[in-house]
Amino acid sequence: MTLPLCRHFLGFGLALTAIFLFLSLMVALEVGFRLGRRTIIDHPAKMEETSGISTLTAGMFGLLAFTLSLSISFAQNRYEARRGLVLGEANAIGTAWLRTKLIDGDEGPAIAAKIEDYARVRLDFTIGH
Repeated sequence: MTLPLCRHFLGFGLALTAIFLFLSLMVALEVGFRLGRRTIIDHPAKMEETSGISTLTAGMFGLLAFTLSLSISFAQNRYEARRGLVLGEANAIGTAWLRTKLIDGDEGPAIAAKIEDYARVRLDFTIGH
């Protein structure tokens, strides 16, 4: 389920949606930077308060790296599985088409034509999506 605002922006196209998201993130980054800077100026931190920040930051970066590696691993596994399925289907279509050459009479070419039609429709479907 997409939000109405997202559906509205997606109607403009992918490029405009990407530009909008980029600008929104830049505005959020600038606002956060300014608020943090004001907080530091108003309330300077003591050394005891900032001693654990580097440890916390290292832990957050470690968690980020772990999450990214899992995401990439899952995406790669799905890609390889899909690639294997497409290769298997292509081999099955090619094998069926070659086996129609062994059929005598008018049935062989008729079945081969139907397999060629199926392959064209399947290719159009794959390219269209």
